Amino acid sequence: MARLGFVDRDDLLQWGRAQGAPADLPDLVRQLILETTPGVVSLGFAAGGGVYSSGWDGTVKATTPGLNVPAGLSLWELSTRGDVNVKADEDYDKRMATPDETPTTEATYIAASTRSWQDRAAWALGKRGEGRWANVEALGVDEFDTWLQAAPVTHAWLSEKLGFQPHGLITTQAWWERFAHETQPALLPAFVLAGRDKVVEALGAELARPGQLITIAGASREDVLAFVAAMAVAAVADDGGALLARAAYVDRVEAYRRWQDLKRPLLLAAATDEVAHEMSVGTAHHLIVPVVGGHADFELPPIDAQLAAKTLEDAGVAEELAAEVGGLARLSLLAARRRIAVKPELHRPRWAQPPVRRVARRLVLLGRFSENVDGDAVVVAEALGTPYEEAAEEISALTVGEDPLLVRLDRRRLPARCLAAARFADAQGRL
Repeated sequence: MARLGFVDRDDLLQWGRAQGAPADLPDLVRQLILETTPGVVSLGFAAGGGVYSSGWDGTVKATTPGLNVPAGLSLWELSTRGDVNVKADEDYDKRMATPDETPTTEATYIAASTRSWQDRAAWALGKRGEGRWANVEALGVDEFDTWLQAAPVTHAWLSEKLGFQPHGLITTQAWWERFAHETQPALLPAFVLAGRDKVVEALGAELARPGQLITIAGASREDVLAFVAAMAVAAVADDGGALLARAAYVDRVEAYRRWQDLKRPLLLAAATDEVAHEMSVGTAHHLIVPVVGGHADFELPPIDAQLAAKTLEDAGVAEELAAEVGGLARLSLLAARRRIAVKPELHRPRWAQPPVRRVARRLVLLGRFSENVDGDAVVVAEALGTPYEEAAEEISALTVGEDPLLVRLDRRRLPARCLAAARFADAQGRL
């Protein structure tokens, strides 16, 4: 069972002694730098087995300084070993040149350890006196603890990784992993972004500007959150993970209040109505508020059915099923996910909860219809056993909410879940 809260200094010390820490430490430092240093122009850290190679553990170039990151070129050596001074000396003594032939006197050498390093200030001072580097810095567990306090997204990421459940903050990466792997096959960002390139480009331009409140309209809150997550995950190929490292979803008001005045800008999306109502302008952050059924700064167009189907086919889904799911995605992302869900019973919409209302059961059988076609109205009335005008209000109620039975396209209404709902209801003997 996950432990509530965030990792603290003692947890960091325990993690640093774990077998997998050497392979994960470069990723931690990389994410800390991306979240807290806006002036990064190049960044390279070994990961996995690469930490045991002979090259530098990390290289950073920044136009402006960040927390623990100097301006200019900095070269990093990372360690989780208990003999901190011995390891620091070993690494320092073998580094006589920079990887890009920049003079060492124009670069900063940084030794970073996850251990308690009592002599770090004296060690760094002694190395500076040799004059080999422009500057020498030494970081121990205390610096990492302070760094994490100033980097809530990375703090949440490490906490999740170590089995904690952070209060009120969910990293976009963790949210996407859960969302994507609830289907078979797992959804790719391209599925959610299919046909939405213009919104991706426009929202990306807004995120390059100073922090602001941004509303995004979609068919459901989950549709908007999935779009933001897919956009951040897809951007890794271009930005190296910079957007993903500072993006998180907030589901508790107290968590938003804790970080709303943080000077380093984050991308925070409201995962609940309570947080959405709390968010306001005047912070350094980009605040994303999903809007369902209303006007907004950005409106998500329907997912492109053919492009979405293509992503499924590429993942090994049969052409017929891929086309079916792509068609559902155009109407409702939630419906599409339910069709290929690993556990469909966990995604049952409210309108399908027993007892299913008679109007809902019969509308599922009709497929699509238009309110402006007299013949359609007659068929609907016959199916419902009541004049269309008398059923219009109840029909309209089925078009609203987070996961409605009917989706309105122009003046038509389409049962967005007709296939999945019909099969479920038939299995229950309800249709």
